[in-house]
This record gives sequence, structure tokens and C-alpha cells, in this order.
Amino acid sequence: MHSEREGSIAQTTRPEPSGGGPRASNPEQAARALVHYSYAILHMPDDVFSHAYNILDAGRRFFEQPLEVKTQRRSAADDLEGYRSFGEELDPETGLEDLSEGFAVWRRNQHSEDVRRWARSCELHGLMSNALDAYATLAEDILSALRREVAQEDGGAAAGDINIRALSYLQQNYYRPADHAGDGRANVMEPHEDGHVLTILKPTAPGLAVSPRELIEPPTPENRLGVYGPPTGYLDIDLGPREAIVIPSTPTALLTGGLVKPLWHGVRNTGSKRRQSLMFFVNPDPAFSCRPWVRNRIFAKYDIHEIIDIMSSNYGKTSISQVM
Repeated sequence: MHSEREGSIAQTTRPEPSGGGPRASNPEQAARALVHYSYAILHMPDDVFSHAYNILDAGRRFFEQPLEVKTQRRSAADDLEGYRSFGEELDPETGLEDLSEGFAVWRRNQHSEDVRRWARSCELHGLMSNALDAYATLAEDILSALRREVAQEDGGAAAGDINIRALSYLQQNYYRPADHAGDGRANVMEPHEDGHVLTILKPTAPGLAVSPRELIEPPTPENRLGVYGPPTGYLDIDLGPREAIVIPSTPTALLTGGLVKPLWHGVRNTGSKRRQSLMFFVNPDPAFSCRPWVRNRIFAKYDIHEIIDIMSSNYGKTSISQVM
């Protein structure tokens, strides 16, 4: 179990650091920010931004459709492809429902006959599928830069790059914060960590707040994730129109020998009528071994694939290893 959170993010927020925070205009700067700040605010490359803009525009139209139309755009084989109805994802610590709908597209499912049957007539699925390569290239560039950065920090040569295209995916979340302003929930998404090697996240409205956490008990055979201390306060993150935030999780800490801290994050209810988040979740190819880049006595023996699979089953959905 991870340690209990202290209070809601609405109660513990503090301003973003002076100077605009750890902003980056390229993967090398993003890698340095991940090591030193535990997140990076990245100016999105033109191709990735163009895809994100079109996806979010189509997503707004998709999620405003009647429920019976949306539910036709999901896999019959599992709950990891296409539409996710309101409240299906759960907070792993409290069990509270996330106050959002969602839609996910996986490269690994592109040749599935089940998906092809309904996806060929779904504009949103097509746009998200077409964006996977651009997002994967950006993620690969950030991870390559991060591998070089941690090698410098650790004083040695880190292990090689990892293949992330087989099991990484795009997901869009759609919130109606104003509808929940009076229901006693200060947050439309409770503070959590994603459990992937990286997340590249682009929101359309304010509300995101983040807090890195320190490892206080290392992973053990009985608790493969370790225990992380409570946040010292959440930062409100203000992103520009062309910016995304790059978020690490426990697998990133394991991969980098603890040089990059996992980032807890949540979404405060700011009363917006509509809020969207577009996320690229980065996972290593399960066909290849994925061991820590930086070997030390705490992290050296843990398999990143196993950790990601454990964490992916904590949100009320099928574990990542069960994707088609």
C-alpha cells in the first residue's frame, strides 16, 4: 500500500515556483526537468500539437453525444479500447469514482477485428490512432534523453533504450466539473500516480495540481511498489495552449534508480463547464526485458513490466497485460 494522502489538493495547493517552473522546449530539457523537478512542462512539437488539437476538438463532439451512441464505440472483448462510461475508473486509495468519461486507443489493438467493426465509423478513434506514431516518437526522444541524463547524474553508462510502441496508448478524459460543484467532492479526480514509465498530458482547462513524493520504504517481495511519503503541498500547474506536462511514476523511479521521483497529481474542481485531458501513457514492450537503467541496492532487482502490470489493475479496470 502507498501511504495515505493528507487532505484534498484543494486545501494544500500553493503557487507554481517563480520563474514559470521547469519549462522545456526539447526532450533534453524535459529530461533534466524530470530529474530535478519530477515533472516537465514541454512546448509540444508541431505535429504532436496538431494531433492533440484535432483530437480534443473531435472529443468534445463525441462526448456530447447521447450515451447510447457512445457505448456503441467500445470493445466487446475487454474494457481497455474505446469508450469508458462515467465513473468506471476508480481512485486506488479511496475507491472513489473519477468524475469523468473516457476514450482510449491502443496500437496493439489496431488489427483486432472486434475493434475494426466499430472503429471504422468513429472519427475520434481514427484521429487518435493516427496520432500514436507522433506521440511515440516524442516519448522515445524524451526517454533517450532521460537515459543519458541519469547516466551523467549517476556517473556511469545507463542501460539501453526501451521499446515503447507495442503497449503505449492514448486516452482522453472528459469532465463536467460544474455539474459536481455541490456534491461534496473538492476534486474531480483524486490525487494519484499513473503507474506508467511516463505520461504526456495535455489538459484544456485549469485544475491540475501536482506533488512529488519521496520513497520512505523501498520495494520488497511483499510490497513490490514500496512506500512513498505524503506530499508536502500541491502545486497548481498552469499550462499554455501549446504545452503539455510530462509526468513520471513509480516505474520511472525504479528505472532511474530513484533519481526521478514519482509525481502524484489530481484535478481540483474549478467549476468549469467542460474540461478535457489528453494523455499518452508510455509502457515498455513486454516482449523485451526491462531492467533499471541505474543499478543500486534498492532498485536493481525489480522488473518494470511486473510493476506496471500491478499498478494498472488498481484503477478498477483490466490489467495492462490483458489488453488484446
